[in-house]
Amino acid sequence: MPIARDVASLDHIIEFAHEITDARPSCAGMASDIVTWSNAIRGPGPRHEELTALVDATCPGRSEKREHSSSTVCVPSSTSPKADLAPPRSKRRS
Repeated sequence: MPIARDVASLDHIIEFAHEITDARPSCAGMASDIVTWSNAIRGPGPRHEELTALVDATCPGRSEKREHSSSTVCVPSSTSPKADLAPPRSKRRS
């Protein structure tokens, strides 16, 4: 799946192809080919079921929490590779 930067680039290519068609109607066939090519690269996005499966696989317990609340946030566990990127928690002193 393309990342956001790639999708934006494809959008610019498609926009440019439309500008070519407007400026040079004789090039409309080539511009149409460019739009078709760009859409083929973009491809279809993931289905809802695929996204749900991805969330369930990467965030254990999410499916049970989803039944109770629609605003549940997935927090990485301490064994997660990204857990060490979080700022350290300060310990309360009594």
